[in-house]
Amino acid sequence: MDSEDGDVMADPIALRIVQAVKTRARKILRASGYYTDLGNRITLGRHELTAEDMPSLMIFSSVEDSEPKGYPRRENTISIHLEAQDTYCPLSGDDD
Repeated sequence: MDSEDGDVMADPIALRIVQAVKTRARKILRASGYYTDLGNRITLGRHELTAEDMPSLMIFSSVEDSEPKGYPRRENTISIHLEAQDTYCPLSGDDD
């Protein structure tokens, strides 16, 4: 929706939070000292994964609560969920 001066309305706060988490998670790479390249495959929303999709990080949110706080205000509580999946590769080369 556009305002009268032609600017696009700002994204909802929940989307901005999820996008900020995604931006930060993109740094989870072996080149940055992590044991995975999870940051290369980040999706918004939850879905089924196959072995070819790994490593992968899914980020999704849900509204936990919405309370009226005097018209037109509402207090919304959301949960941001991170679901990471990767294959296991022992660092030492054995399973112990």
